[in-house]
Amino acid sequence: MRARGWTRVAPAAALLAAAACGDFLAAPAAEPAPLVLSIHPSGRVMASALDSLYDQVDAVYARVTRGPAVVVEGTVAVTPSGGEIRRTFEVLLDSDPEDLGLVVQLRRQGEAVFAADTTVRLWRGRKVVAEITVTPVP
Repeated sequence: MRARGWTRVAPAAALLAAAACGDFLAAPAAEPAPLVLSIHPSGRVMASALDSLYDQVDAVYARVTRGPAVVVEGTVAVTPSGGEIRRTFEVLLDSDPEDLGLVVQLRRQGEAVFAADTTVRLWRGRKVVAEITVTPVP
């Protein structure tokens, strides 16, 4: 009689154990690719009256695209001081590595005053520093 009861409990216990282990065997979440924007004004900006406009920038807008689809888009506040502006964005990739489009705007009171666009190659879990030279928006 005891053996018969055990045969009912053992399969149920095995099922519970398998279900619990399934939580540990699930695929790990994709590791994002840290994209560091190192933004500099062009030499033409620094050699002109636009230098003071560069120092009035109050936000960086960045859009990372995969074809026509937007992957990451955001605006962050900044306080430039005539040189580099550095900001980091986390990007989830579809492949490793992956080439993505990048648009950067420096804004003053919501209006784009400097911009650049380029392509960046990113790898999962590997920090990439994109050197961006912005020019005045016409």
